[in-house]
Amino acid sequence: MLPKASRRIDERGGTGRRAGFRFQWACPWGFDSPRSYQGGGMQVEVEKLDGVQVRLQFEVSSVDCDRDLNRAYQLYASRKRLPGFRPGKVPVRRIKQEARGVVTHQVSEQIIEKAFRKAVDDEGLRPVTPPKIEGRPQVEEGQPFRFTINLEVRPEIDLKQVAGLKVEVEKKVCSDADLDAELERLQRTRTEWSEVDSDEVVAETHRVRVKFTATLEDEVLAEDQVQTFTLDDVSLEPDIKAALIGKKVGEPFEASITFSEDNPNEKLRGQAVAHRFELELIEEGELPALDDELAKAVGLEDFENLKEQVKASLEYRFEQGYQTEMEEKVLDQLIESNPLEVPPGLVNSHLDRMVRQALQGIPPERYDEIGLDLEKLREEARPGAVRAVQAGLLLEEIAEAEELEPAPQDLAQEMARMSREMGQPLAAVQQKFKSADAMAGIIAELRNRKALAFVVDAAENSLAPADPEPEAETESADTDTEEEG
Repeated sequence: MLPKASRRIDERGGTGRRAGFRFQWACPWGFDSPRSYQGGGMQVEVEKLDGVQVRLQFEVSSVDCDRDLNRAYQLYASRKRLPGFRPGKVPVRRIKQEARGVVTHQVSEQIIEKAFRKAVDDEGLRPVTPPKIEGRPQVEEGQPFRFTINLEVRPEIDLKQVAGLKVEVEKKVCSDADLDAELERLQRTRTEWSEVDSDEVVAETHRVRVKFTATLEDEVLAEDQVQTFTLDDVSLEPDIKAALIGKKVGEPFEASITFSEDNPNEKLRGQAVAHRFELELIEEGELPALDDELAKAVGLEDFENLKEQVKASLEYRFEQGYQTEMEEKVLDQLIESNPLEVPPGLVNSHLDRMVRQALQGIPPERYDEIGLDLEKLREEARPGAVRAVQAGLLLEEIAEAEELEPAPQDLAQEMARMSREMGQPLAAVQQKFKSADAMAGIIAELRNRKALAFVVDAAENSLAPADPEPEAETESADTDTEEEG
């Protein structure tokens, strides 16, 4: 079989985390009807272009700019060593001749960041993506410094309904049939395979090792590739199974394989691909008995203990599935009941992260080989990114409204969980996430989880199992007194 092209993109990932102030350069945008205010030597015109996009136009006075430039030149001069001058005594005019570009660039960045942070604080803005500066503004001596910044901000959210969201989620109960099917699956994983006699042909119960070459028109998709197929595997292409049935080891044969329309590799869907096969090995399997020996083979005491463990595992899986479905359906209802405008840049950032995770481990040079259309993948994933951003913003708002904050033990448990998943010592994980930004991201995620639990607990599930009725108290049959005759 050829490599799979599709990758599952997680639509539930972390959302709503605020972006740091890392500036990006962008092309100018149009604006109108700004409002302005002054603070110190700075003037700012604030334009809300729509519900999530804001344009800030700054003018910093020449007095403030010259002061900052002079300080920067003096600092540079105090550290610069030049022949003929004592340390710290290099004239500023020499520094200006030699390092004007470096100093003005650094001062420009400092003024822009300081002005931006002040405007954000004064206006109560809540950026959700890095701000973008129009052009490449540079401060000049004796001149006011003008620059424009565009940014996306968190939208105003009006929570219309949070409690009482109506969903329908059935809670699956582990039945005897579920237990039997899971035991059978475990039994099949312990199958012992052995080579059949040389004159036997492939049957539906066999496992085979086959070498094949696959050609689509003039393109060789695989050449002398060796792969093992289990004939009763439901994921095996029907045409491949049909081609192998009845064949013997060492007898090459050809077949046209028409791949199903739901094949993971988009390039192969519905295509008739010429194959040349050569069977190298045919094996038959022997299933172990469902008994104490099977239990001991997987490290348990006896078969009854195995059944208990398997049932407990199924019950846990069903409970997790129920909780996940509840969360997903409640989120759907939450988004539908509380419409909001999503920042496009935040959606794109989340989409980029989703695609990177989906393609992790696949080098770009293999995209064509596995039939991957990156743009199509992004478009297919976009609705999930939009939904994740909507959910994240709503959960942030609910967490703030309900004053939901993770407790210290919540953070400790999250660190322990990450340590287990990453396979790293707890101390190493704590060191990795010790920075304020990293810790803020974890706290924001935990806060959102608390908000989600709050909404789920307040939802109404029409298919939820009824709470068991309390047992009626039985009256004592004993009499306190006995009538005397």
